[in-house]
Amino acid sequence: MKRFLGQGAAILIMLLLTVWMYSGLDADLAPPDSVQSPGDDQLSRVQVRTLLAEDTARTLIVNGETRVNREVLVRAQVTGTIDQIAVSQGDQVSSGDLLAVIDEGDLPDQLLSARALERQREAELDGVRRLVERGLQTTSDRRAAEALFEDAVANRRSLERQLERTRIHAPFGGVIEERFVEQGSYVSTGGEVVRILDYSPLKIRAQVSESRIGSLALGNDAEITLVTGDRFMGRISHIGTRARPETRTFTVDIEATEAAPAVAGVTAEIRFPLAAVRAHFVSPALLSLNEQGDLALKHLTADDRVVSSAVELVRSSTDGIWVTGLPDVARVITVGQGFVAVGQTVDAVEAN
Repeated sequence: MKRFLGQGAAILIMLLLTVWMYSGLDADLAPPDSVQSPGDDQLSRVQVRTLLAEDTARTLIVNGETRVNREVLVRAQVTGTIDQIAVSQGDQVSSGDLLAVIDEGDLPDQLLSARALERQREAELDGVRRLVERGLQTTSDRRAAEALFEDAVANRRSLERQLERTRIHAPFGGVIEERFVEQGSYVSTGGEVVRILDYSPLKIRAQVSESRIGSLALGNDAEITLVTGDRFMGRISHIGTRARPETRTFTVDIEATEAAPAVAGVTAEIRFPLAAVRAHFVSPALLSLNEQGDLALKHLTADDRVVSSAVELVRSSTDGIWVTGLPDVARVITVGQGFVAVGQTVDAVEAN
């Protein structure tokens, strides 16, 4: 059954290539009158061209999308009314910049009282310690005074933190993507204030098939082209170690190494330059399918015997394709390959 399907696919390819040849896309490949079909007492004549392998750059091309480097949803850490808004949607902020201020309420007064109580507890503790040294009070009295002083210190520190949290600052630099409050808004602890997106650097995420992931490594360069037309260089910053079960692909993250637009969710084409390989430049019309269903090219040995070699596509252009799998010096059959079989000896005519 597999052999039948392979032969059917081969016939289909030959029909398509015949139409392609006669359409004028490759007039050089049209069979000349001198090429003969097999006869009873003569060798089949084919036209060959000697091709030399060249070092050919390879490129892995995948699609992906842009992503932010990091993002944060800044929330209120105290309850109160928004007293001041320092940023608007779309503003660029730096780490530590003021975003908003929550009304302090009576926190300053509470802090003054807490500091006074702390001083009082400290003085009481000093007095108890002196009395203990004179034997007029017990160790238990000293420990009780120490506990009261520590409570006063903790209360003062808690109020200082609450007062500090009424001023909301940016945890890192970025763009104000969303603002959820206005001046006069009431927020509770945990309420949303702003969302910050950091695009420094811009990241691009792609999915690479399991058959190609081995050709990539951390630090590899990448050329990114956005659907918007923007182009810039990047570098691989992360390669996933687990394939997605549904697609058998691995996650690859790239960081932009040049100026890039601050946009997330935009489609991107990523080109990874790979190590060069020895390859031959041929016309796609010469390709056929072998019995295993692989792409193959027919060529000749030194004694004009037909050989079929499986080939792999390296890259393509409008003029032809680059393939690997042939010997460095290959006598490729350019006309008549469909009329000769593997192992057959032929009469070879070198193409002009």
